[in-house]
Amino acid sequence: MERVRVYARAEPRHKIRIIKAWQEKGKVVAMTGDGVNDAPALKRADIGVAVGSGTDVARESSDLVLLDDSFSTLVNAVEEGRVILDNLRKAITYAMTNSFAEVLIVGTSTFLGWPLPILAVQILWNNIVEDSIPNIAYAFEPKEKNIMKRPPHPKNIPLLTKEMKVLIFGTSLIYNALGILLFFMIWKILAMPIEYARTMVFGFIVINTAFVVFSYKSLRRNIWQYPLLSNRILVAAAIMVIAFFATAIYTETIRTLLHTVPLGVYSWCVLIVLNILTVGLVELTKLFFIRRNSIDQ
Repeated sequence: MERVRVYARAEPRHKIRIIKAWQEKGKVVAMTGDGVNDAPALKRADIGVAVGSGTDVARESSDLVLLDDSFSTLVNAVEEGRVILDNLRKAITYAMTNSFAEVLIVGTSTFLGWPLPILAVQILWNNIVEDSIPNIAYAFEPKEKNIMKRPPHPKNIPLLTKEMKVLIFGTSLIYNALGILLFFMIWKILAMPIEYARTMVFGFIVINTAFVVFSYKSLRRNIWQYPLLSNRILVAAAIMVIAFFATAIYTETIRTLLHTVPLGVYSWCVLIVLNILTVGLVELTKLFFIRRNSIDQ
């Protein structure tokens, strides 16, 4: 049955049987029609699409009405749906990774009996001010290459895919390890003020947002395989993230609120190098999953 590409001279009862047969195989079935005899099949299909010039019965039985009578509109709609789903998953992966990393950093320090590497008010600033800007920018991410050459998704595929879970948990562990190591080196080894150590951890998490946001432009390809600056709004969002962090450490009122201290050039260089390292580790995580997945296929 799955080799059949064309059904000809099908009667209404045959259309119902065809739809049921495909649905029993777990497929999502779309049905187009314009006449009264198409109404039962339009109703039975997962998505019934009536053409605008069709009968009133066909239009009332369908889920969608194709006003321009052009089937190319259906192709465009599927493509746009895939783009929306892709961008939604990118935003979810990005947001959940940052939030989970913060939980791990706080939880690890509590377990070790250390002072908190990052304060609650700093986490709130990061989640509300810093994270929200790139999340909005992902809505304007252009479609990925060959998006229409992908096979259809299974009917019951979850919103959180395997690759998303690998990235969320794998990269969160990377953030946690580097954040805890940074705090330990500054607070314990170098014996510097804890306010400075917390500001550095806060800066690591925030600036990480501006760097790693480009790694999530694609969950299936590495950063060198797609145009990095194709989304100008995302680039602007990354710049704004760094600008807001600078405001948080150089504006006296906000600095008092967030318990931060000003950072010098050397501290900025340390944060930039750490975040470049983070991006590299994230890309290695993606590469591992991509290669393993290609072998499995």
